[in-house]
Amino acid sequence: MRFVMTCFSILYLFLSGGAFFAHAAEKTYINSIGMEFVLIPTGSFTMGADKNFEDANYIETPQHRVTISKPFYLGKYEVTQAQWEAVMGDNPSMFKGRNNPVEKLSWEDAQEFIKRLNAKEGTNAYRLNCAILQPAVSTERYFALTARIRNW
Repeated sequence: MRFVMTCFSILYLFLSGGAFFAHAAEKTYINSIGMEFVLIPTGSFTMGADKNFEDANYIETPQHRVTISKPFYLGKYEVTQAQWEAVMGDNPSMFKGRNNPVEKLSWEDAQEFIKRLNAKEGTNAYRLNCAILQPAVSTERYFALTARIRNW
């Protein structure tokens, strides 16, 4: 059985390693098909809810320190249908619109997109963060904290 993403499971991309660290002084990076990435710098933050917070969910505790040890770029927006088409040549989405996020993807579809995007860009720096195709909670929270501080 194939896992198919719904319109709520959106494809986010990460750039890390290699030549992309040369861009680390730049706050944003835009690739050849117009995908915009935001620099996530190194740093640490406290993640999770205090165990004494009565509305805390069990998965939010205990509080713990998270450290981002290497800078990386995170896709600022979901992969659009136009960007998907530029790489893959088709559009599997149910809710059509060039600037809408691409949806109705399988894990295999997303992996093929990454493979072709890396080939198109002449790199191997593009990757997915995790099996659910969304930023990991720690990455997302750190990005939110960083964005607030930097006023993105």
